[in-house]
Amino acid sequence: MGAGDASAWVDTNLIDGTVNAAGWITRFTATVSKWWDKWIIDGIGVNGPAVVLRALSYPMRLVQWGLVQWYALVMVLGLTGFICYYAFR
Repeated sequence: MGAGDASAWVDTNLIDGTVNAAGWITRFTATVSKWWDKWIIDGIGVNGPAVVLRALSYPMRLVQWGLVQWYALVMVLGLTGFICYYAFR
């Protein structure tokens, strides 16, 4: 019975313990990886700068119409104002 008890102890404590420890390490690593991906990579790394740039780009979207005619008109008005300022100063 001594060899059987020793074999059962080795199986219970060493073999099963090693397998259970590997499973625990895998679950722990997956949990840390999931947290890191959700809060650091997606939160701060990717979505954080996107939110900041979207907020900063809003004022530019108010004056960016995408029509060349409007840009030309604004440039002509600005040039006219510039010339009038220095001509009548």
